[in-house]
Amino acid sequence: MRSIVKSGMVVRSMGILALLVLASMLLGCEDSIQVQTAAPALSDAKVTVAGQSLDGLTIHQGEYEGVVRYEARLVDAQGVPMSGYRVRVQVEKPGMMGGMHPPMDEFYCYDDSTHGDPMPGDGIYCYADSSREYGCHRAGAQPGGYHYDFCGVDGHGHESNHMGVSVSLQR
Repeated sequence: MRSIVKSGMVVRSMGILALLVLASMLLGCEDSIQVQTAAPALSDAKVTVAGQSLDGLTIHQGEYEGVVRYEARLVDAQGVPMSGYRVRVQVEKPGMMGGMHPPMDEFYCYDDSTHGDPMPGDGIYCYADSSREYGCHRAGAQPGGYHYDFCGVDGHGHESNHMGVSVSLQR
C-alpha cells in the first residue's frame, strides 16, 4: 500500500477514484469531478438510401439507387449524445446451401467527420457505402432477408445494446 503526504495528511492509496475525490475536497472543488457511470446506449439505428429508410421494407434489386447510409445514435442514460466510440454493424445475409450459418459482413460507423459522417462529436455515427460493398445493395446480392445488427463499441471492446434493421430483397 502506498502513502501520499498532502498538507501534513497521510493518505493510503485506495484507488484512483478515491484519490481524485480526496484531491478535489482538499482543493475545495467538490463539484469539479464527475464520474460517468452510465453505459452508452443506441437510441436509433437505420439504413437509408436517398433519405428513404429501408427498415422493414421489401425492395427489388436495382431499386433505391444511390449511396447506402448506415446511421446510429449513441446516448447516455439522460439522452445526451455520446462520442468517442464506434458503432459496429454486422450484416446477416440469406443462408447458404447445406444449412451453414449465414455469412456475415462487418463494418463500423464513425462520429468523426469521416466515412460519410457530416458532423463530428454529435453522437450520430455514420458510414456511407458509396461503393455498395455491404448488405442487400452489394453487387450480386442474393434475394432473401438481410438483417443489420447495430451495436456501440468502446475502445476496450465493451458493447452497448443492439438494435436491428431488416430488409427483404426480391429479384
